[in-house]
Amino acid sequence: MAKQAETAGLALDWKCLPDPAMLDVTAPAHDSSSGLFALDRYHPTLREIGMTKCTVKFNESLYEALDENGNPVSTINEGVHRSVLSRYTGSAQVCFDDNKGTCSLSPYKPETLAPFFGTGSFAGLPVVD
Repeated sequence: MAKQAETAGLALDWKCLPDPAMLDVTAPAHDSSSGLFALDRYHPTLREIGMTKCTVKFNESLYEALDENGNPVSTINEGVHRSVLSRYTGSAQVCFDDNKGTCSLSPYKPETLAPFFGTGSFAGLPVVD
């Protein structure tokens, strides 16, 4: 993302950024839902990826980008980060309370990506760095 920002004209001080080679694709994910947003855990809204619908549970909603007439809007330059390919179906650490260090391992298998892994390997969207 930093490289893309730089190519768009943003000046960056690379000494202040982490070395991309040292980033860990298995680093913990953080649940930022707190306060009123914690209710999203009970009725989550999943965002459609690559104009591809996924199966949702009875308590979930699927968000699809629509124009003013209710027709689907094409996504532009949508891709999946390379780290997703490494994480998908593996165990990922999820931290629910950073202050207390409350974390647990859970499978990393976002429902919105399932259609792209239907054949066992990833297909259907560009893979980006």
